[in-house]
Amino acid sequence: MVASAFANTSYVEESLILYRQHGTNDAGARRWNLKFILGRIIYERYVLQSLQKIFVQAEDFRKKYKNILDTEVLKILDVFLFIPKLITFLGLK
Repeated sequence: MVASAFANTSYVEESLILYRQHGTNDAGARRWNLKFILGRIIYERYVLQSLQKIFVQAEDFRKKYKNILDTEVLKILDVFLFIPKLITFLGLK
């Protein structure tokens, strides 16, 4: 978040790290088959907890850097941070 808000970022064609995929990764390549999709539905609580962590991280980022963030970045953060309120309002939580 810090790099994207305060610096120019770009894509590097060359792989700079080794990548190892294993079954206990929180993120990474997944096989999108019926078993995976059903597993995600069953573990909705896990997904919601992961999303909550992302929103907490975004809120902390906003609090820490609000005085030096561009207006446009603040608007994007505010819209993003409105999502949990909208989910609650719509009764989707």
